[in-house]
This record gives sequence, structure tokens and C-alpha cells, in this order.
Amino acid sequence: MRGSAGSPSDRSVLVTGIADEASLALSIATALQRAGVSLVCAGLGPTPHRGAASEAAQRHLQSLE
Repeated sequence: MRGSAGSPSDRSVLVTGIADEASLALSIATALQRAGVSLVCAGLGPTPHRGAASEAAQRHLQSLE
């Protein structure tokens, strides 16, 4: 993000590919969240990490199982 202004909390980042606890994408999302970045996660598999999803999103994810 060279040349961009603002603090990490002013940014939103899309993270995809969070499949399980061993996922590199999960490690990246965790580090970004700790830095104060607002996250948008896509591609969440059936893991305990999707607990923060909205009720509508959880219903949709359950329909895919």
C-alpha cells in the first residue's frame, strides 16, 4: 500500500480462502485484524471462525453443507 495515506483502521481488506485453522489466509486475516484493519472475508468453509457472520450469511453457509 505504498503511497496511501491513513492508518490501518481506515482500511478495509478482502481476505479469501480461509478454509481451516491451518490456512495461511487465516493467519493473514488475524494479523490484519490485530493491526486494526477492517476485514471482509470470503470463502469461509465450515469452520468455527465463521461465527461472526450475520444470521443470513450463516443460513446460506449452512445450506451449502
